[in-house]
Amino acid sequence: MHILIVTDGSEKGRDAAMFAALLARPAGAAVTLLGTTGQPSRQKSLRSHLQELSHALFDDSECMVTIKVESGYAEEVILQELSEHFYHMVVIGWYQRRGIRRFVLGSVARYLGQHVEVPLLVVSNSNESIQRMLICTSGELAGETDAQFGGAIAALIDAEVTLLHVMSQIALIPDARLEDLEEDAPALIERGAREGIHLTRGLEILAEAGIPEERSSAKVRHGLVLDEIIREANEGNYDLIVVGAHQVPSDRGWKELRSLLQEDMCDHILTHVRRPVLIVHALDDREWFSQTIQEQEQEQG
Repeated sequence: MHILIVTDGSEKGRDAAMFAALLARPAGAAVTLLGTTGQPSRQKSLRSHLQELSHALFDDSECMVTIKVESGYAEEVILQELSEHFYHMVVIGWYQRRGIRRFVLGSVARYLGQHVEVPLLVVSNSNESIQRMLICTSGELAGETDAQFGGAIAALIDAEVTLLHVMSQIALIPDARLEDLEEDAPALIERGAREGIHLTRGLEILAEAGIPEERSSAKVRHGLVLDEIIREANEGNYDLIVVGAHQVPSDRGWKELRSLLQEDMCDHILTHVRRPVLIVHALDDREWFSQTIQEQEQEQG
């Protein structure tokens, strides 16, 4: 597993690295610590900071650590790194741009949420352990990707998982039953409702990932998706929230809507939950495998 951890040397950047280590260490991952700075004169001190961070977090682990330092805007440096190397996950701290760029372009997390095509972990107010995870899943095939990736992480760190599906209070399909808009997860599963079938499949995916039945559960909330995710995340006091990136048609006519949906997902959840959030983008398994092999061959040759 290859993990890219990005830090600007700030306290939030250090928190992000410490939280990422909770995933990287048990996986024995290959870790790249990427330092970004807008001031070339800070490169030397930032590299020293990264070396100290590497020793503190990974010296007694099986992780192989590479340190890189680049000058420039964080999002541009990250995208350049991703264009040259493949990573299974990117980890950043949650912080805002400064000055006029903050108002024109918004948060770094929002920008990366639109442009990074692999899972993006955005860390804020992290805990020292990951004991409880919330995996938010839609009723579509993309929701299974959230369960697959989130389940693999949960199994790796032996975390307890709640699989959440939010049902709108307004029927969105012609043959929707009014009962479906009120029932809880066990009732939907027992009756074989559309959402119940989806949740059953999600629980099966978690079991296949190695999560014991007693450490996984399904839950349904009714209302607006983002509002209910935020309520559940805060009420349940989870250590890590897993959400899927919005998937909408890729044709030109939907481009603006897709951008708005992704911006809302990133900023709205991150602002109100203030817990680490893993944004999962669906990526074909064969593509992951082939890119990983290419990366290994490049490193060996």
